[in-house]
Amino acid sequence: MKYPIIYDKKETSFTGLGIAVLNNAANVKVKEVINGEFKLSLILPRTDPKWQHVQSENFIKVYDISQGKDQLFRIRGFTEERDNKGKLTSNIQAEHIWYDAITCKHLPSVELIGKTPDAILQEAFSGTRFSIGIVEITTPTDIIMSKTNPSKVAQQLIDNVGGELIRDNWTINLVKQRGSNKGVQFRFGKNIESIKRQTDGSTLITRLYPYGKDGLQIDSVNGGKPYIDSPLIGNYDRPIIGYKDYKDIDDPAELLQNALKEWSTEDNDGIDKPHVTYSGSFIELSKHKEYGSIETFGLGDTAKVIDSGIDADTSQRIVEYEFYPYEPQRSNVGLANFEIKVYRNNNIGSIISNANQASQTLDSITTSAGNINATAVDNILTRLQTEINQMVQSALIHCQADMYVDSLENPQRALIFGNGIFAIANSKKPNGDWNWRTIATGDKLIADEVDALWIYTGKLIGNIIQTAEGGARLEFSKAGFLQYDSNGVQRILIQSLTGFGAINFYEADGSYSGRLVSGNGMALEPANGRYLGLGAPLATVEFTGLQVDMTSVSQVKLNGISGSFTTTDGHHLVVSNGIVTSIG
Repeated sequence: MKYPIIYDKKETSFTGLGIAVLNNAANVKVKEVINGEFKLSLILPRTDPKWQHVQSENFIKVYDISQGKDQLFRIRGFTEERDNKGKLTSNIQAEHIWYDAITCKHLPSVELIGKTPDAILQEAFSGTRFSIGIVEITTPTDIIMSKTNPSKVAQQLIDNVGGELIRDNWTINLVKQRGSNKGVQFRFGKNIESIKRQTDGSTLITRLYPYGKDGLQIDSVNGGKPYIDSPLIGNYDRPIIGYKDYKDIDDPAELLQNALKEWSTEDNDGIDKPHVTYSGSFIELSKHKEYGSIETFGLGDTAKVIDSGIDADTSQRIVEYEFYPYEPQRSNVGLANFEIKVYRNNNIGSIISNANQASQTLDSITTSAGNINATAVDNILTRLQTEINQMVQSALIHCQADMYVDSLENPQRALIFGNGIFAIANSKKPNGDWNWRTIATGDKLIADEVDALWIYTGKLIGNIIQTAEGGARLEFSKAGFLQYDSNGVQRILIQSLTGFGAINFYEADGSYSGRLVSGNGMALEPANGRYLGLGAPLATVEFTGLQVDMTSVSQVKLNGISGSFTTTDGHHLVVSNGIVTSIG
């Protein structure tokens, strides 16, 4: 079928002509990025009687050139407009049904240790409409996540072991590398309409510090050095230093071998060369009868790019493919010769995908024992700083303040950005001015209230810092360090007072129980009517500087202890089965 076909959202077979054939559709375009975006867009006259079937969640079937078969997309949104000539049009946006993997199943927790990629995918997608097809990668890995979905599990799996997805309707395939080299050439004057080359050296590294599982390094198998140098390090005026995590590797020799693979080869550019990408508009000659299949190319294929005008004569992979299934005159491709993950993470279309993975950050900074890995946290900060530096290159810079409010008619909340300051407000002063509360400048963040599940910071200053609103919690304030039980009752208070410190204890009803005081020695001070006890029998008991005020304490219990003791001030104590029977 040379036209898109709409199927009802409850359809299961997707055969025949569905509920509508969109023979008036124009600009039918499919865009796919390896392991990234996979979307469809098209234009349909708003006056087309088949517009009634353009409904959210309905399916659209179109031909996918890369896979040579039809693929299904869900309608996610559409816009309707009238142009300056009075013509009514609509733009329809749809996502490949792969995106159903985000919402088809909720996974409260995932803990798959030492499992193969096939087993991980089977577990993640069990009970859903999806099935697992070819899985070429067999490397076991660990997936530990919470509050997630099958799509995020698949992406984390790829981040761990590599590979590239082939999303074939409801079937998911994970291969080592998509495409092949069919000998296709993109040459100016033949099939190139326009071409652009972009060189980016912002991620260049010539001295690499590799880190394995739980911060493992390579110094034990690398002559005592925790880093490796690229063969191209001499091409630059200084070592360009960076790091990379290989969190599934627990053998230093294997870690070293994997790190050495990061350098450039004759076939692929590594991290020691600037990243060069090509993008452009191309005529797909394979759609013309005189060329036939000899000029066919698809996502993942390797092609030769030749254009003397920009000194281009290189082999590159098609990592992004934007094609028009029913128009041979045009297609757009993105080509690169470096790691696909790097390309995807620097592509604007991947921003939403990366945002969906933000909740996995905490999982990646814990060790196998559940402890925070300080090195991993520092690595995250370094990566975020690099991303921010890259964003600055394309940021719109201006010195005019911008304010955002929740309503123009009756605003109740506001954000303001301007002159290096950011502030928020949710109330106004009597004179009508906003009551700005949290303020950030280039120097610091000043906030009267912060609600966060997790904070990593070098310095945190506040009047009150607490781990929960109520119930069991810890609290830091000028009063000291406080611990509350599950009923919200204060049980421990640690104070630093003038000349001494104290740990105060409270009963379940909140009444004061006593305290341990430190100054020139240690003193136990029970509350009136209490007793001082030392639990479980001890083989040897030595008291130095212990003071017992018998006028305010009814008895001293040394549980399970009998014998005679002499205090430092010369008094003699007789103890029988934990009870002090006489003091002389």
